[in-house]
Amino acid sequence: MVHHGGLSHGSPQVALSPHLSHEEIARRYRACRDGVEKTHWQALWLLTRPDEPPTPAEVAVAIGLSDGWVRALIRRWNAEGPDGLADRLKAVNGGQSALTTEKPLELWAAL
Repeated sequence: MVHHGGLSHGSPQVALSPHLSHEEIARRYRACRDGVEKTHWQALWLLTRPDEPPTPAEVAVAIGLSDGWVRALIRRWNAEGPDGLADRLKAVNGGQSALTTEKPLELWAAL
């Protein structure tokens, strides 16, 4: 396992498996057209920056995710490589909401 990540703001280094180079991660980030997956690639691209890489918390703030979610992406990346960055909602449900057309209206009315 290769360590990417800096000691920015006194935070410990983040261990990222070297599945792809920073350049290949950047290429996939730029080429990705799925919004959720593109955000995942962006997080990884930032985390693997060669000079002064940000901490997971800094990445979370920069791209609008929680620190816990960025850390979950790191775990998925380490375990599954590029496949771990896919939008899992699409795989589970075809990307569709669990609510039928009528359910959001009922929910809104109840609120």
